[in-house]
Amino acid sequence: MADRFPNELWLKALGYAPNDALTNIALTSHRFCDLSRPQLFSEFEFHPYAIGSTSVLLPTRRLIQKATERLKFWFSDAIAPFVRVCNVTPFASKASKFSTSDQPYILLDAFFQGLGAFTGLRALTTNEVHFTQTGVSNVCLLPNLHTLRIEEYKVAPGHEIAFGSLKLVGLRCLQIPEKPSPRKVVDHSPWIPLLSANKVCKLELALNPPNGLDIDQIPSFPCTEKLSIYLPLSMAPQNLRILSKFPALRDLSMRDMDRGDEAMHWDGSGLQQLVHSELPSLLNKYTGLFQTLPLVLLLPNLTDLTIEVCSPLDFLQRLRGTRAPKVRSLTVTLIYLNSAVFEELCKIFSAVNRVKIRVVDAEGAPENWDLDDFDPTHYDWQVPAILETFVSSIPVSMTQLAVHWDMDFEFTDEIPPFRRFSDVIMKKHRGLNALWLGMFGFTVRSLRSAKGKIGVKEDFDGQDSRGVHRIGDEFESTWDVLGAHV
Repeated sequence: MADRFPNELWLKALGYAPNDALTNIALTSHRFCDLSRPQLFSEFEFHPYAIGSTSVLLPTRRLIQKATERLKFWFSDAIAPFVRVCNVTPFASKASKFSTSDQPYILLDAFFQGLGAFTGLRALTTNEVHFTQTGVSNVCLLPNLHTLRIEEYKVAPGHEIAFGSLKLVGLRCLQIPEKPSPRKVVDHSPWIPLLSANKVCKLELALNPPNGLDIDQIPSFPCTEKLSIYLPLSMAPQNLRILSKFPALRDLSMRDMDRGDEAMHWDGSGLQQLVHSELPSLLNKYTGLFQTLPLVLLLPNLTDLTIEVCSPLDFLQRLRGTRAPKVRSLTVTLIYLNSAVFEELCKIFSAVNRVKIRVVDAEGAPENWDLDDFDPTHYDWQVPAILETFVSSIPVSMTQLAVHWDMDFEFTDEIPPFRRFSDVIMKKHRGLNALWLGMFGFTVRSLRSAKGKIGVKEDFDGQDSRGVHRIGDEFESTWDVLGAHV
């Protein structure tokens, strides 16, 4: 019976089997050994060293020999063509098993030397890998690589990389995420010439060349729909003209490389010099600083807006007299929140469906908050008053609301009546399908089913720091959870 079953159907079925089951199936016959091999060896994970506090650490000689033999097996002609995904990360360091070495990159060099054997590799992810010239050159030789993600990008000490005529010919996605700071100057612009601009659809880079961006030297990326860039926005509008190179852009995350006070106090000067034709008119999702709002709100298709931490006073002053009726999803982090702020947001974003607000400071504004005369000192939490406002001021268009007060200290006062207000809000606003109200270790989540039944989940874990962090992490993923439900 099995012999009459075509290989194509067996391959489809084996694609759903876990690795333990595949290993057992591979042992049953030569035929099943051949059929299961592409699935068994499709993903390779390698650890070239551990990261110590000041240096790279290696395991014992026996473990180095074992890792070297493992590399030879995976790079062999019988196995290497089946690898589709490769992840390279450091060992989880244990002081008793790792130590410094005069050849810290012996395993990494062996990996880079043999990497070209993975001719079918489609996705490569590296984390805290110290690149060498051989490493970058052999990555560029992979004929089927379409996704490259480099986390914590570094060049090995004593090495320099000449990108020269190297090319990532088939690459569709390049991600080099960074967390720039004033003490860390990063610049990934040398990677741009390696890309085939007409193939890349997703790009994430920090761009900070010493003399600013030379826009004329950057090619146009006609197929890129998602872009995440760090830029020194103090050099706007010159740097922001890079947006003209991405005419098909639909999802933009743009962060300022100048951190701290420089970023908070940048006044957005120079934005008015950008002409409308230089903006990505197809953009519908934007993440960035509040200073750029006058620019991005001009875009005709913008519906999804995420703004990084800011003062509501600055945020709303920037939007004074503005209306954004096309925005359907708003995510914003504020250093305080009160009734006046929430009501003003609802006026500006009058047709919004989903609102997510994180409050990151224990202090807020008084109830008589005014844009022209405001002193944010010496006042208490306004959570109960805000809850009253939610009862009366939620727009009829809103289907999801999530608000979380984030603190770095334990809240010892009486917990606001989240559950009582949650019940009142959900009953009054029948168009609201999901509601999150929470603070330090306390949340109430209400969901309305397709049949209109309201389910409530309460989570109180304020005495456990792990619980507090867990709830904070869950708030970050609220949109995915609520979106799937609604």
